[in-house]
Amino acid sequence: MKARISMTTLKRMPYDRIYSAFYCDLSNIMRGKEPMYYNAGVYGWNCDIYTGYVDGQAIAISTGYRNTRGTHIPRTLIAKYDMRIAELWEHHTVWDPEVPDLIESIRTDFYRDLLKL
Repeated sequence: MKARISMTTLKRMPYDRIYSAFYCDLSNIMRGKEPMYYNAGVYGWNCDIYTGYVDGQAIAISTGYRNTRGTHIPRTLIAKYDMRIAELWEHHTVWDPEVPDLIESIRTDFYRDLLKL
């Protein structure tokens, strides 16, 4: 279950890098992964924050309508990994037991590319 967090608190947490993306841009890449946090304000829900660890670095990714923080993820990078996910679905079904591990592998590669930004 995700916890509510302010963006000020997020910036103070020990994440090495913080990234942002528009709403639904990462829906395929983050499929099966629950967000750790969410942010809300006077207009309701603002964004979800996903967390991950790769190569000894902690990262946070905020994705939503408003109040996202961090370095914006280029759409070309998102498209590259969306294509890899689409190729995965051409050869597997939702019920294949290896699909979660394959998606996690693609997600790890995505995190590594994010560290190069």
